[in-house]
Amino acid sequence: MKILALAALLAVASAAEVSPRSFVNGYWERGYAFPQAAVTYTISVKVVDTDKAAARAQKIMLAADASPVGNGGSYFGDGRRGQSMQFSMPMNGSEKLAKKLIELGDLQSYNVGRDGNPNMLKDVDERIGLLSAELEENREALKKMPISYYFLNTQLTRLKQARSNYEAVKSKAMLSLTLIDASSSP
Repeated sequence: MKILALAALLAVASAAEVSPRSFVNGYWERGYAFPQAAVTYTISVKVVDTDKAAARAQKIMLAADASPVGNGGSYFGDGRRGQSMQFSMPMNGSEKLAKKLIELGDLQSYNVGRDGNPNMLKDVDERIGLLSAELEENREALKKMPISYYFLNTQLTRLKQARSNYEAVKSKAMLSLTLIDASSSP
């Protein structure tokens, strides 16, 4: 009896190895939007003089090797005037730098966002592994199917680029600073 059960188990395991894996519709078309940084700081500070505070913020950030991102600029909305700016920097020391900018005036808001989906990288790695294995196992057959070969390699390249993009930002932080003019009406 035990031998029969073992033989049946081996037959099922062997069939599972030969059976192709099935995927839900859209499985291979999924796109990956990785963040621009592993940590994002969003800070709003009410200041007496937005121009002076902006100049001081620039000086603080540039001294810490942070790079300005985009143009930033002035805004007028909700009856308030202000300036906004954004910086990219290494993650090490970014929290201390963010807290230093709070000293520019009266803190209105402070939010920290972290890369919220670590499973996304596991998902990309799984797909790279599956696709690479399938390309390798079917190398000879794919020589006769150039269109299929092209599509599979394009997908593999896209997945590897997504992984590379993730790796490039995992040690970066972004900081968005809004300076609100204290003399403007809310």
